[in-house]
Amino acid sequence: ENTVVGQRDLGDARFDYTDRYVEWFDFWLKGEKNGALRRPAVRYYQMGANQWVTGEQFPPPGSTA
Repeated sequence: ENTVVGQRDLGDARFDYTDRYVEWFDFWLKGEKNGALRRPAVRYYQMGANQWVTGEQFPPPGSTA
């Protein structure tokens, strides 16, 4: 399934959040030490590169409007 923004086809830009939800609930509600808090602060889809990117801040350093 492709993601379309305006007239631009980005390919498959889907991200399955279900695993992240379960990980978060397991950490906070079950007390599992699963690394849920060690994940990068942000995750975003970089158009043009057609890839998911992680980082510690947004907008990323060096980006321009």
